[in-house]
Order: sequence, then C-alpha cells, then structure tokens
Amino acid sequence: VPLLVKQPPSGGFHAEIFSALRLGERERAFYAAVRAAEAAGALVRAKLVLPRWRPTDDDQIVVMEDLRSAGFAPCSLEEGLTLGQTRLALEAAAELHCAGRKLDL
Repeated sequence: VPLLVKQPPSGGFHAEIFSALRLGERERAFYAAVRAAEAAGALVRAKLVLPRWRPTDDDQIVVMEDLRSAGFAPCSLEEGLTLGQTRLALEAAAELHCAGRKLDL
C-alpha cells in the first residue's frame, strides 16, 4: 500500500498557523480515535473513505495510506470540485459529523 508522509510546514505563515492550531496533534488524535472506534465496532466505513493511518514517534508527522492508489484523485485547485464531488464531500462531512459523538471528539 503506497503511503503519504505529512509533516508540518517548514516556515512562514503556514508554519505559524499549523503550530498555533496544533494541527498535527489534532490530526493524529482524530485518526487514533477513528482506529479505536473501528476496533470497538462503533464506526463502520459505509460511505466515508478515510485513509488508513499509522502512528509514528513524532507528534508532528502523520503517515497514512495514499488514497490515489484506490482511485481517488485530488480536485483541481483552479477549477474546484465538480457537483458530484461536492455532493460526496458533503455526505462524508455529514457522516463524520454524526460519528463525532461515537469518536468522542
């Protein structure tokens, strides 16, 4: 399975925002909660597609499955989402919102 390694920005405004909002820590906590909820049977991935996540020793680095290998493609930054992609994104956001209580986030 191809993997992606996400790490914090190296400097400037984006690094300040990343640090101030504790984005790396929050993303790791989210994926850990998803993994725990799945293990407990509290979350079933019906429509929701999330990459598999692997813990690391570094709080700022996130290693996850590259969903492009499963046929997912990022949207164009210039053109944005198509209507179909927008619908899927809203459905996934709604499912995550509903699962939030189960994930205790």
